[in-house]
Amino acid sequence: AAAAGVGVGQFYRNGSVVQMRVV
Repeated sequence: AAAAGVGVGQFYRNGSVVQMRVV
């Protein structure tokens, strides 16, 4: 399950790896 957040510097879980999304 992957939860994506809308914003700059949001953290989301991709399976078991937590990555920082810079959009």
